Amino acid sequence: MEEIIDVEAEVVSEETLSVWAKNQIELADALGCDRKTISRWLKEKDPECPGKMSDGRYNITLWRLWVEKKGKKPSARLGGDKGSVELEILRLKKQKLEMENAQMRGQLIDVDECSRLLADMVRAAYESMRGAKHTLASQVVGVSIAEASKRIQRDLDERLLTLSLGEWAKKKPFWANICATLGDLHKTFLLGDGQREMS
Repeated sequence: MEEIIDVEAEVVSEETLSVWAKNQIELADALGCDRKTISRWLKEKDPECPGKMSDGRYNITLWRLWVEKKGKKPSARLGGDKGSVELEILRLKKQKLEMENAQMRGQLIDVDECSRLLADMVRAAYESMRGAKHTLASQVVGVSIAEASKRIQRDLDERLLTLSLGEWAKKKPFWANICATLGDLHKTFLLGDGQREMS
């Protein structure tokens, strides 16, 4: 048998029942929604909806119980009045301008573009390193250790160059910065016999 809940039969203290909203705006603030949501709920003509009292006030406690019972989801609100909405719009416009400026300075790019390009770089480097065994073996068989080391180092240095961007990247601010960083790393780690530059 389906359980029937009588909102008015809920045991609520007198102090709780004394919590009133003077109008729909105050009720909306108490429930965490906007006034239009309250108005829409009232138009539904639900017989269990607390509505408003004869003196025009709204019982916040009964409204909360009704919202919970019905599983209503209050609509998100930008603010309680026109001024709040305008401030929110200005904040969003400012945020958009900041993002556009960051993009022009080369500090911001699309995450999909970045992920795709880095994945391509890593894949190329991985495939190149995995293929080293096929070419290096024949180059180092029968030579001295010193000569073998030089040949291996030379081959690895060439393969590490796959971790680089094409010329196209220098035309985009973000990728131009990445190119410069990669160039510095190549200079740092590809010195002499591959020894790391010490400061």
